[in-house]
Amino acid sequence: MDDRDYRAALIDAANAIIERNLAATEVPVKDYDRRVWSEFTAAGFAALDVPENLGGSGGTLADALDIVTVAARRGALTPMIEHGVLAAWLAGQSRMALPGGICTVAIVNEAIVDVGDDGRLVLNGVIDAVPWAREAEAILLLVDSEQEPQRRLALVATGDSTVRVHPGTDLVGVPLNDITFNATVPETVATTETTAESLRRRSALAYTAAIAGASRQVCDLTIGHARSRTQFGRPLAKFQAIQQRLAQLASVTASIENAARVATAEGTEARSIAAVASAAVAASTGAQQIGAAGHQIHGAIGFTSEYGLGRATTSLWSWRDRHVSADYWSDRLADEVLDEGAGVWNLITGYPRHEIDDSGVRV
Repeated sequence: MDDRDYRAALIDAANAIIERNLAATEVPVKDYDRRVWSEFTAAGFAALDVPENLGGSGGTLADALDIVTVAARRGALTPMIEHGVLAAWLAGQSRMALPGGICTVAIVNEAIVDVGDDGRLVLNGVIDAVPWAREAEAILLLVDSEQEPQRRLALVATGDSTVRVHPGTDLVGVPLNDITFNATVPETVATTETTAESLRRRSALAYTAAIAGASRQVCDLTIGHARSRTQFGRPLAKFQAIQQRLAQLASVTASIENAARVATAEGTEARSIAAVASAAVAASTGAQQIGAAGHQIHGAIGFTSEYGLGRATTSLWSWRDRHVSADYWSDRLADEVLDEGAGVWNLITGYPRHEIDDSGVRV
């Protein structure tokens, strides 16, 4: 089986799991899709791009992001990003075993980290807005330190008596929780080569893939609605103003999908900072436009709980600033273009620099 056939089979499997489980159960609006996640885990998606010798499925980051995109497009809420793309991968880099159940991630600075008399790490303080913390068995913390020669990972059980997970959700209903540590000693500590910056890039890439999937769902639903809904004796899609709005919606959706594709092809190494930052900015700015266009054309129908548009658009708005803000990536993109010489044309088109001649024509 070649790479295209393998990825097609992977996407088909994810779609089949979602179809089977979302069709068979009444999914609460303010909850995640537990049956889908259970089958994703059983299928090996929860550690898809972790090498087999480290307990994973031996896939690639692109494979994992395909699952993220499919789930977002179908409206299936799972911890695929936090657990599968981030926590499982991060733990695998350091050969750390994760406990059963969901694991989420966070970056902490040295202000809340101390070393006890016995040499063990001790955590005191609060970290904000950790996705899936309420549902997680554990949190994998990357200690962001510029002073230490080696960075550290700390695994903390959410059920520890010294850990308090505060209530909270995002707009969709996914847990988004502040966490208080009170003299918390992690269960496991390991060293890691992964930097906070590389973890942020991987997170941005994953959420760009998710936004691309949800954007396509909004676009498809809106085009379908405009074609089937009639006003004054003809479909909405026949009105020029609606056609212009649909064209804008389709073009912004395509630009996000292209940005996600380019950034995924580049990977998450240092050379891809510009591609990932560009994709994150495109996704963040485009999400607002797509949500507005979808609801404008749908009218009040788009806000009903039994219709998929609302889950897609609230996901878009929730994911725009997940982990770090869009402003952060805008600043990083500006730095890459102005200070590092990243080519704007290459970022827009996705063509490598050597394939563009001096006049800007692909050769």
